[in-house]
Amino acid sequence: MNIIKDNPEDIKAQFLESKTACIGTFDGMHLGHQELLLNTKKVGNGAYSVVTFSELPQITLQSADFKLITSNKQKEKIFSSFDTTNLIYLDFSCIRNYTPHNFCELLANKYNINEIVIGDDFKFGKDRKGDASFLRKYFGNDNVVTVPTKLINKEKVSSTKIRELLYKGQVESASKLLGRPYNLEAKVVKGDGFGKELGFPTANLEIEKHILPRVGVYAVRVYIQNLREDLIGMMNIGYRPTVSSNDELRVEVNIFDFNFDIYGTNLSLEIISLLREEKRFNGIDELKTQLLKDKQNSINKLKS
Repeated sequence: MNIIKDNPEDIKAQFLESKTACIGTFDGMHLGHQELLLNTKKVGNGAYSVVTFSELPQITLQSADFKLITSNKQKEKIFSSFDTTNLIYLDFSCIRNYTPHNFCELLANKYNINEIVIGDDFKFGKDRKGDASFLRKYFGNDNVVTVPTKLINKEKVSSTKIRELLYKGQVESASKLLGRPYNLEAKVVKGDGFGKELGFPTANLEIEKHILPRVGVYAVRVYIQNLREDLIGMMNIGYRPTVSSNDELRVEVNIFDFNFDIYGTNLSLEIISLLREEKRFNGIDELKTQLLKDKQNSINKLKS
């Protein structure tokens, strides 16, 4: 897969292998997005480009702290698995004021794209004034294909719905819309070592970009950089009310049957299921008893 990071100051034409492209933000890379990729590959006879943004438009338009469902690194892995020929990253901050006509000119004149595949609710250009009808006027009726909205149980598959489910802790439902388990990227940082004292050593995680599901205990699969072994564990997102009185949100994972120093290491977590909500226990012994139950429940869930 050829990855192109658009430089708006470079107006030189790019000669791509295919003139077919799909366009979107691809926040989530969910089943609807995957269907769009499959249709584009078919229209392009196996060769096609994806036109997207290096940063989600919401980061510019709403908040620099807007959280991701899927990072660019994760997206690239999925795009590659769908045999994308070219991945074109546009800088939204540079083209946010483009009219629909300006945007079409960019596709046609710079990237020699003249066959477009989009979702049926696709909007583009300043104030979202561009749509399928505009694309057909510019590129021609026969050169624009719309893909129907993906429905599961008569409900639209959307990034908005997935975000809603994640914030509610309904990770299994979110994963069904994603077509894969929800995955977080994290860095292991120093903690206070309290989990080790309990007999449940934890890796404390720094998660900057991704949406965090609601507070609770989750069954997870763990993938550690440069380590091929598949690992399982349980993750706590919360405030540790039994042992702490401050309001600092922590994310910690207890990796089962694992005893290596991984400080500073990058890892990824597939969040499989919410085991329970966080609660305050009547002392350390009661907490330990519950953690043993959580571990067994997590093992049962991950091996089912």
